[in-house]
Amino acid sequence: MPLIRSTNNGVTAVTDHKGDIIAEVPQFETAVLRTEVTPTDGTTWYREVGSWPLYIWVALCLGFGTLRRKF
Repeated sequence: MPLIRSTNNGVTAVTDHKGDIIAEVPQFETAVLRTEVTPTDGTTWYREVGSWPLYIWVALCLGFGTLRRKF
């Protein structure tokens, strides 16, 4: 999916669906960034699954740490 990232004092950039930077404004420089973004269809893995893999990983690590501490 294309990504548009806008900040007040950081790097403002536009990336395409492959992750390549199409256009950017250097950090701490005042400018207006104008570019065309091609709309795409589809979804991302994170949008489908969400944060559940992270929650499961944290639970497994806590469980492992608790078991390890007991023995």
